[in-house]
Amino acid sequence: MQLLESTAEGAKGEVERAKEKWRQQIQDLVRNLTGLRLTHIHSPKETVKLSIRVDAGLPKKVVEKIKSDVGQMELIRELLSFHKAALTALRDNCKELLTNSLFDKLRDLGWSKAESYRSTIESTLKVAEELLREAEQAQVIRKILEIDEDVLGEYSPEGFHSGKITLYWMVIGAVARWLGVSIEGLTVVVLTHEMVHAYTHLGTDIDGLGCCVCFLKAKHEVHEGLAQYFTHEVMNVLRVRGHEEFWRAYERLLKHQKGPYKEHENWLENEYTPEVVRAAYLAIRGEEGEVTIEKFRSKLSECAQLLGRDSKRDQTTQR
Repeated sequence: MQLLESTAEGAKGEVERAKEKWRQQIQDLVRNLTGLRLTHIHSPKETVKLSIRVDAGLPKKVVEKIKSDVGQMELIRELLSFHKAALTALRDNCKELLTNSLFDKLRDLGWSKAESYRSTIESTLKVAEELLREAEQAQVIRKILEIDEDVLGEYSPEGFHSGKITLYWMVIGAVARWLGVSIEGLTVVVLTHEMVHAYTHLGTDIDGLGCCVCFLKAKHEVHEGLAQYFTHEVMNVLRVRGHEEFWRAYERLLKHQKGPYKEHENWLENEYTPEVVRAAYLAIRGEEGEVTIEKFRSKLSECAQLLGRDSKRDQTTQR
């Protein structure tokens, strides 16, 4: 806890502001891409209840990971890892000063301090390199991101017609700093991911038919595949609108995720459009038993064939 508190200072306000600023736009994009609406099955005019809160609390698995992995040296390395960008810049600037003959020229001009300052820069370079070597060994945040559950935020169903999204500002702040991205950018990514979970649970299609039963029957890989796929699509739209920092946060986070959080990459490789993914999700409602990833992949392929040419992305608009 101390590690995240010390590195995420000030993050709560930034996460709160990002949530308020982007909630409606994200919700609109998720609604349009999934084709789902937050309405009751039998009363289309009445919206469901979806609350979003910002919390300092940590998922249980994150707490366990911090307690088990952080000793004194690990904490030192983690703290250094949050300053890798500054340390890298310091190292590179020192190297540049030492290799461009600056101090030789200063010495030739008769400046008595030239050699002393050269020695100081050489010592600074050694310190920067040593600190970077320690920073590169940091493992805690990397291991936290490898947990196969949502650790930056969480969606919790609360009955058939309500749900709650929680954004963990302490984890978001620490991870954003570790990844070298803005807190606003990472908050947008996390909020989008959890918003998709909410829509695939609470949403209804154009006929007012709900998805709750499918949500409850779906396996973890299906849930995360859907959330990651539509997050990718939303971030791509926002990137086209000029918000490159959101796409950068999504990509850098994805590099450290594993398992279910990579499932959607198969769908992207097959060039499945949002129409295909939406059709597969709605069609799977009629299937018996639990919705496994194998069953969902089969439904994706089936829907792509049924939709024909529209199942493939236009080559001129691909990511």
